[in-house]
Amino acid sequence: MSLVFDAIRLEKALKDFYIATGVPMDLLREDCTSVCVPLYGGRPYCDIIRLTREGRERCCEDNRCLMEECAASRGSVWKKCRQGLVHIGVPVMMDGAPV
Repeated sequence: MSLVFDAIRLEKALKDFYIATGVPMDLLREDCTSVCVPLYGGRPYCDIIRLTREGRERCCEDNRCLMEECAASRGSVWKKCRQGLVHIGVPVMMDGAPV
C-alpha cells in the first residue's frame, strides 16, 4: 500500500514529540529503512552498534520482528532489543490494515 504524507508536518510532529517527552522516535517502512524526515534525539549507543555490519543486521532484525508483531496484533507492542533497549512499536493503520 502506498501512503502519501506531508513530510513537513510529520517532521514537526516528531520534533514536538521529542521536545515534549525526550524520547526519540522513528517512522519505518516495511524494509526497516527510515522514512526520510530528520530525526530528533541522540541515540549514540545505537549509532555505535550500527557502525558494524553485524550490529546493523541485528538492529534491523529486531525492528523487523517488532514490526511483524505490530502488524499481526494490529496494536502496540514493546520488547527489548538484543542490546537491552526497550523498543515500542505502534502500527499506523488505514482502513483496518497496517501501512
